[in-house]
Formats: sequence, structure tokens, C-alpha cells
Amino acid sequence: MAVVTKNTNNDGRKQHGNDERFTAQTDTAVTSPTETSPTETGPTTIQPPSLWLYLRFDQLSLNALGIDTRANASAAAIIDQQRVHQCNASAAASGIRKTMTFSHARMTAPDVTLHSRALLKEQQQLSELAGWAYRYSPMVTPHKQGLLMDIGGCLDLFQGFDHLLSNIQEELAELNISYRIGSAHTPKGAVALSFCHDNGYQQSRFAPHQQAQFCQLLRQVSIDHLDIDDKQRQQLYSCGFEYVDDFIDIPAAELGQRFGSTLLDYLQRLLGTKADPQSPTIPPETFRQHTDFAEPIHNQQWIDEEIRRLLQSLCEFLRKRQLHCRGFDWYFFGHNQHLIDHVHIALAARQNTLSVLKSLSDLQISKLDLRRELMGIELVSTHVYPLSLLPDDFFDTSTHADDAAQLIDRLRARLGPRTVYQPALCAEHLPELQNLRCAPATSTTSATSPANAPKQHSRYVQERPSTYLSGRTSAPTKTPNDTTPPALQPLWLLPKPRYLSQKQQQPWYQGPLRLINGPDRITSHWWSGLQYRDYFIARQHNGRLLWVFYEHSRKSWYLHGFFA
Repeated sequence: MAVVTKNTNNDGRKQHGNDERFTAQTDTAVTSPTETSPTETGPTTIQPPSLWLYLRFDQLSLNALGIDTRANASAAAIIDQQRVHQCNASAAASGIRKTMTFSHARMTAPDVTLHSRALLKEQQQLSELAGWAYRYSPMVTPHKQGLLMDIGGCLDLFQGFDHLLSNIQEELAELNISYRIGSAHTPKGAVALSFCHDNGYQQSRFAPHQQAQFCQLLRQVSIDHLDIDDKQRQQLYSCGFEYVDDFIDIPAAELGQRFGSTLLDYLQRLLGTKADPQSPTIPPETFRQHTDFAEPIHNQQWIDEEIRRLLQSLCEFLRKRQLHCRGFDWYFFGHNQHLIDHVHIALAARQNTLSVLKSLSDLQISKLDLRRELMGIELVSTHVYPLSLLPDDFFDTSTHADDAAQLIDRLRARLGPRTVYQPALCAEHLPELQNLRCAPATSTTSATSPANAPKQHSRYVQERPSTYLSGRTSAPTKTPNDTTPPALQPLWLLPKPRYLSQKQQQPWYQGPLRLINGPDRITSHWWSGLQYRDYFIARQHNGRLLWVFYEHSRKSWYLHGFFA
């Protein structure tokens, strides 16, 4: 970036005419480094202007514990290392101040509720907010107790800076999150300007490419709000500097020699004369959101409201990430994060609408005894999958599949997850192993569809002469190219083949059996115990048809099923 500066300060003090400067005045000519020179060969490409937004959550410790930060809320404070770390407005009105000792706070306001700081919950809260901010910018970076967002390329999508800022403020108000906003053409500039009151509204008048105005605002930042160490801050104070404007026009060489290269590097990144690359956070692939309550609750209406809010967050996560879920879990915690109850809800199909998820949750949670005091609720969904590009029939507008899936989910929620199942085929030769119980599938790729059905191996076996009690001499031989239709089998089999006795060299079941069809030979499981069977259709004296087989290895007859 080419920078041209004046030779005088705002107060008329003479400056070193040819020294290097960090910033630009209001009438400075600025050339954007993202635009290609017109003399360069090739097509001209213009990158979106750089504009960074910083959301500083000034009461993150309170928000992470679910403490109300509104003015009419009960007084509460966070204690870290025996000192007050944060307090809400009611506690501040009672005389509580930051860095006040624990005992001093107790004496000053005995009615103030004191909580220990939970760093893990703060990190979790910040991670959840980063996932939320991902909808406004592809570049989101957690920085201390806030989030840095590169929104320069997203302004057209959200119809300008004012409209984007309004959306962010409305959603943060709904989440009951306390925040401060700063925006600038550099990441460190946005962080510093978040300490200026109402700067978000002031900067909304500036276009993103007007970096000179941002530099003027940065001159007004106090040294207390710079992201430097205490030693450098004390050195600046000892020289009589209180604001950035007091020392920003000192030549770079002299400033670096006096205060070190670290402060010089920070100022260059602050004003944009040196690149300040940021590492974006990667949004989580699964959903996990936890809510803690400052006080134990047992009111069912409050619990329902919190459940609905968490489900809304899940649906928003799925919609923004273009995912669908096939199941989610509820966790209910008591004092000291003791797990009280856990509920798992499985979905038969893509059902990501809030009303369906809420009705299924109500059916399951209504069975729980939540009369005990709750201190936290957590919603977790790890069964998430990308949306298919062609999930349904383009011309089929019926909702029968969705209705069937909702019916299955309601039956599971009311009767239990193992009460509803769907039979499926398995690639096995033995009939008793060919049927499986699996979760119901209602989509176009169901478990029983031809595309997903297991491949059935050919029942080809070498001819093996055998003598049967019925007088048949050998079983027919099947070749791989044999087009003979398979032998008839009953629809329902016995859970386990039943041994049949023999009388007068005939299988016997409530009387003698007459073999009228067969044999159909099956051999399998040579690796665990050879099964060498010949199946027949047998008729009882009353005309009932049975499915029986002769096991050669045991030389015994067995009953395997009944025909209708």
C-alpha cells in the first residue's frame, strides 16, 4: 500500500519530512494492494476490500454459566484466583468491582451470588459462537474473548454493512449474549476499536475502502486497549503517551529503537502497513450445544423452552451446513455436572424440521422423571450426513415416504427403539441365516431395494450320489447357468430346525410324512461345520405342507418351516 503523509501533526508540530510513517490522514491517497496495475498484462482482477469485524464478548464468563446480564437481573459475579473477574450490572450497582478480593466482595455486597470461573465452558461457548458466526463469514478466527470475522467479501450478500451488522445484533440479542463491536481494515484495528463506545454505528458511515477514516479512529484509541504487554504499556506511559495519536507519527526507526521491534511490528499490523494473516477456525462436523443454569430449575415450561431453543440451533446448524441428521441425544445434568438422564432419539429418514424433532423429543422426555432440579441440558448430534444431490424423485410430489418415516419415529419414541424393525436379506446359503432384523428404511435406498439387496451366491454343488429313505437315488445337479426356477420355500421359518423322529424309515411329524417335491441340495459352512442338506416338501395325512430336510452329516431329518 502506497502511503503519503503530511509533514505536520494535527496540532501543527513539525515532522521529519522524509521519515517512514505508519498511517494516513483523511486526505491521503491510498492504492489498494488487491487491485492489479493497469499496466500489467492479463485480465484485471479486483479482490473485495478488506474489512474486519470483531465481536468482543465482554461478559463471556457470565454468559458461559447462563447468568443473566440484564440490568434487572439478580446480582452475580465470577471469581477467579480469589478475585472478582466479571460481574453483571446488578452486582456493579451494589459496589462490586473487577479485581476486588473475594472477602472484600462478600463484605461489600453479601447478597451477591459468587460463582467460580469455568474456563472449559467459556471455550465451549466461544466455539459455539464461532460456529454461529460462520454463517456471516467464511473466515472466523477466535481471538481472546471474541471472534474476528473477515466480512469484506460478504457485504454484497448481506446488502451492505449496516444490514449485516443489524442481523448480527438481533441474533446476539436473542441468544442473550453481551458483546461489543469493532470494525476496521485490519484485524488488530478491529480489536482495538471494539473498546470505543458505539464505534460500530460510527463506522457504518464509512465504506470499506476508506481506510483513512479507520486510521483516524485508531488514533483515538487509548493505550490501555492496545494488545501489547504490560511492560511496553508502562514504557509508553512513562513517556507521557496516553493515546495512539501521541506517538504514531514518530519515525519508525526511532520508535523501534526506543520501544523495541515488538511494538513496531504491532503498530504496522494495526495500521495495515504490514500483512497480518489469520488462521480461520474449522467449523465442527457434529453438533454439540450445552446450556447451564445459574440456579436449579424444575419448572417444566422453562425446560420446554430451553429444549426448543436447542433444537432450533440444531436445525439452523443443519441448514447452514447442508446436512441432515439421523439421530440425536439429550443429556440432563444436576449439581456438579452429575448426569441425571440420557435420551437417544433415532430417525428413520431425513427429518430435520423443528416440529418433528420437537414432537419426538417430547414423546421421549415425557417418560423421564424431571422433578429433580436441573443445572444443565446438552444436545448432541453426531449422526449427521451430507444432503444428497438427488435425494428424491423430481416428479413425485407425494409425501407418503415422509409420513411413513414420521410414523416409524413416533412408534419408536413411544414403544422403544427395538420394537420396530424391517426384515432384510443376508448373503447366506442356510435359510435360517438369510433373514435379518434391521432398522426400518423408508427412503428410496431402502434395505430391501434391489440395488441394496445382498448378492445371493449360486447354490451350485457337485453331484454327490445319495440314497434316501423315500427311495430317491440322487439329488438333481445345478449348474451356474441353470435357468431352472428355485425350489419353493415357505415364507416363515421356525426359529431353529426341529428334529424329527423316524418310523418305518419315514420322517414322522404327527404321523408319517410323504415327500412330494425335492430334493434341493444346500451345502455351506465348511469352515465351521459342514452343513450338507437335502430339502423336500412333505405332506401330512391332513394335507398340510411342510418343509423338511435330511442332514447327511447327522443322518437325521429336521422340520424347518410350514407352508400356508
